[in-house]
Amino acid sequence: MSRKNKFLVGVSPLGLLALSACGGGSTTTTYSAASGKAQSGPLQNATVFLDYNKDGVFQAGETTGSTLADGSYSLTPTQATYNVVVTTDGSTTDSTINGVVSGLTLIAPKGADGAVTMVTPATTMVSNMMAADASLTASAAMANVATALGFDSTKYNPLTFDAFADTSELSAADKLVYDALALEVEKTSKKIMTVVNTFAAAVEGSGASEADAFATAFGSVTSVL
Repeated sequence: MSRKNKFLVGVSPLGLLALSACGGGSTTTTYSAASGKAQSGPLQNATVFLDYNKDGVFQAGETTGSTLADGSYSLTPTQATYNVVVTTDGSTTDSTINGVVSGLTLIAPKGADGAVTMVTPATTMVSNMMAADASLTASAAMANVATALGFDSTKYNPLTFDAFADTSELSAADKLVYDALALEVEKTSKKIMTVVNTFAAAVEGSGASEADAFATAFGSVTSVL
């Protein structure tokens, strides 16, 4: 067979049909959206990213966005496993103090697909515990942190509890209970950050960078817990 005839056979409809039957196509895996809220007070205009290699540092290829006025975010993952990391700078505000909140790095482990994932000082402790002990599950770390902070872990889950949720649709009794817990959660969050920031200032004063000082301080507080 001549070279010309071979080429015609190669591009004939039958030839193309044979090629398509050989699995030449590809499939794309899709993942459920990662959504939740960043809170130490609702954090507006904070940077949020999905940390696929869990090193706490944003890198090219990691999905990123910004939080809205209520601290909410929604990102579409490109990988199955990740931590959610929130960082703040001079443009980030906390509505509970009507001021700028900069220099924070808050982390939360990935929640169940479709579940809201809070990113708060308490979830950062959960993430630190899991990083220190690879055998520790998110639910076990959550219970440890809740108990250490003085809460009933059956009523308060740091990974899902929204201290600024709209409770207007709850019954009067349920609203009273929820609002009381939310107030204690937010007061505890502010206390954690006061301690962490105090430690971080001391570490930074010894020559460490702001980011390293903050990470060291949060790790120390978690270790005490």
